[in-house]
Amino acid sequence: DAGVDTQWGALMADSSGQHQDEGSTLTKTGAGTLELTASGTTQSAVRVEEGTLKGDVADILPYASSLWVGDGATFVTGADQDIQSIDAISSGTIDISDGTVLRLTGQDTSVALNASLFNGDGTLVNATDGVTLTGELNTNLETDSLTYLSNVTVNGNLTNTSGAVSLQNGVAGDTLTVNGDYTGGGTLLLDSELNGDDSVSDQLVMNGNTAGNTTVVVNSITGIGEPTSTGIKVVDFAADPTQFQNNAQFSLAGSGYVNMGAYDYTLVEDNNDWYLRSQEVTPPSPPEPDPTPDPDPTPDPDPTPDPAPVPVYQPVLNAKVGGYLNNLRAANQAFMMERRDHAGGDGQTLNLRVIGGDYHYTAAGQLAQHEDTSTVQLSGDLFSGRWGTDGEWMLGIVGGYSDNQGDSRSNMTGTRADNQNHGYAVGLTSSWFQHGNQKQGAWLDSWLQYAWFSNDVSEQEDGTDHYHSSGIIASLEAGYQWLPGRGVVIEPQAQVIYQGVQQDDFTAA
Repeated sequence: DAGVDTQWGALMADSSGQHQDEGSTLTKTGAGTLELTASGTTQSAVRVEEGTLKGDVADILPYASSLWVGDGATFVTGADQDIQSIDAISSGTIDISDGTVLRLTGQDTSVALNASLFNGDGTLVNATDGVTLTGELNTNLETDSLTYLSNVTVNGNLTNTSGAVSLQNGVAGDTLTVNGDYTGGGTLLLDSELNGDDSVSDQLVMNGNTAGNTTVVVNSITGIGEPTSTGIKVVDFAADPTQFQNNAQFSLAGSGYVNMGAYDYTLVEDNNDWYLRSQEVTPPSPPEPDPTPDPDPTPDPDPTPDPAPVPVYQPVLNAKVGGYLNNLRAANQAFMMERRDHAGGDGQTLNLRVIGGDYHYTAAGQLAQHEDTSTVQLSGDLFSGRWGTDGEWMLGIVGGYSDNQGDSRSNMTGTRADNQNHGYAVGLTSSWFQHGNQKQGAWLDSWLQYAWFSNDVSEQEDGTDHYHSSGIIASLEAGYQWLPGRGVVIEPQAQVIYQGVQQDDFTAA
């Protein structure tokens, strides 16, 4: 074993070197400070019994078997360190500077913390699979974090008052189990699939008393978005509620939802556990007796209805869905016409048409839709001829440009998405009149157009989706114009329209 005593002052070791006697112990005693300033390494156990051991160089302890910090002692690091385990800390302190990482690299390692205080501004623990932490963990400062915890058990209390506890490592399914009390106030970072109820997710499992408000940040690993009923469990209160109090509250960061595909996932509490749900659950209303008794009875206990009423599940749609609907609606309706809207059908050889509209409607009972549209069309006759005794037919061409802007607001999540599209159309028109210039009697009108659009849908926290749409729109219209008297026109008519503009496949932001 090697020992260093700094009872009355400070000792600085600044030469590179290695202490590699496996099974030995490097011990720091005395009230002073031992500062390691060069990249030496050790395979020994490191004990800080008194005073301060300070290392500001990366990988001073990359092969150390264990770190032990005694009562009143301090281990200070200003650079990333790898260590297989922390054997024990009585009342000592590990002080980790801003931006620094202390990694526990041992597999299936038992780490005794014993009422320790982790202090500093860096990343406190980077623990691999199977690590067990025994004692108390504290993330007290704003930039503290416990990160990359993969299937880690804390046999003690976990206090996360203003720091971050992270299970995010790019793989869903990790668990952090706290067998003591959990106190929130900071941030919990998780990985999760975002599909249905069977999606795999990281979980925080609590087996003691809980308190405080924790903000949850979810990293969506994969998924397409699906309806849920129970939801995706992310926080499990596994303690006996008759023996432990569960007062912790959890909420999603930012706008309070996570988007995947067409769905917004919100964080809801159900029977002391917390779930990501893409559906809003409306409790069933109790059945009303018929006839209503008078006076109103008050049985004790309350009767249980048979059969039990079933709750109503309503998908929570992302506001972007409304943006897609707005763009698709505009693309299919922008260039629609009737007989009188184009040359030939209106008796003219050239026609310029400028139209606009302001539309409001509701989609799926939860999206408030608004859209402003503007379209310019120019049409003209190409050919005309006689048909029968006094019939007349006409063939023409039409082209147009359309610009549309709108927005969609969710009355469930309060989010808003903006949409816009602009596009073009070209096509042919054809008209036939039974009595030619008199425009009386039977008539037929048709048109066929090809339209293509560029579309954008954006949402503040979910980015912008850019995609294209295109397709055929067509119409067949028929009518009969009857003039029973001077200034009186009766004209029954019918029109069939085909709307074939479809959105191209794209990957949402």
